[in-house]
Amino acid sequence: MQMTVVSTGSKGNCILLEHERRIIILDCGVPIKDIMEAVKFNTINIDACLVSHSHCDHSSSAKKLTEMFIEVVMPKQTAFDLNIPENSATLHLIDTSDLYQQFTFGDWFVKGFELEHDVYNVGYIIYNRMAMQKIVYISDTGFIRHVIPDADILIVEANFIDDLLTENEDNNEQLIRIKKSHMGLSRLCSYVNKISKHWLKHIVLVHLSEKNADEQTMADEVAKVTSVHTIIAKDGMKVSLDKERGY
Repeated sequence: MQMTVVSTGSKGNCILLEHERRIIILDCGVPIKDIMEAVKFNTINIDACLVSHSHCDHSSSAKKLTEMFIEVVMPKQTAFDLNIPENSATLHLIDTSDLYQQFTFGDWFVKGFELEHDVYNVGYIIYNRMAMQKIVYISDTGFIRHVIPDADILIVEANFIDDLLTENEDNNEQLIRIKKSHMGLSRLCSYVNKISKHWLKHIVLVHLSEKNADEQTMADEVAKVTSVHTIIAKDGMKVSLDKERGY
């Protein structure tokens, strides 16, 4: 399994997961040309794009992808917010209340679950039957209700360090909004401490704040809590998420 980080952070979010040249896109909050360049213009290799929510740094190219007849998954509310017709030929609407809903795209199996943000937002459980790997993608959420069992790879937001956020944000309303709608390091460490780590090989930290985060501290703290190889996602990064545990 290879991961390519097209972009991460408030300027735009888009990650490619690739196995045997088949690609799943996690969010599409970058210009369509950046996505096309990342897949080397081989759109036939894209099995689907999974959109978490309607904020433009996660969804700006979603409508264009549906117009290109690429399979796109998102919540119904997100499609409404983005003015994407529900009857679009390649649009698939997530219903998190349906416990049995699952989408299949080639060797990928996809299921959504609800997150906590200031707009309707979902995370994704992705399983590739050929790689036999389960990937969990979580971004832009104040906290995580669902304890996902037996994940091999966790791609999760680590937006801020609590002390840095308090120090740098003098606007109290902004401070409260960030704490409610984004994942801080302490809350993330509490979550990953609860989940089963028997199969967990890699944790990828995404969507770090430019001023309220510290890469090394975050990677070290999560690795300390989990004893799992922890990666900080960076623009342009390509990394193999194989089945070997880092440490």
